[in-house]
Amino acid sequence: MPLVLSLMPLMSVVHAEFMANEVPGVQVPPAVVERMCRAPSAAAAAAEGIAIASEVGQAVRGRGQGIHVVAPDGRIEPALAVVEALQ
Repeated sequence: MPLVLSLMPLMSVVHAEFMANEVPGVQVPPAVVERMCRAPSAAAAAAEGIAIASEVGQAVRGRGQGIHVVAPDGRIEPALAVVEALQ
């Protein structure tokens, strides 16, 4: 059975906490939430979310038949940044 992995870059601390605490079946490790909290600004948090998603994508590369990158809140730019980092 094909396995497609899904990644979504987190865009803010609030987004990370929401995904970690309110979305059934989604796991956001506490270390990831803490990493997002250390970002000094909203723009830095968004960049950190893209970096985290890119790192996870690199780590899971080859473990499935593909990676589905989700555009958070319909914003294509962060998703495209992750795709570019995985090429």
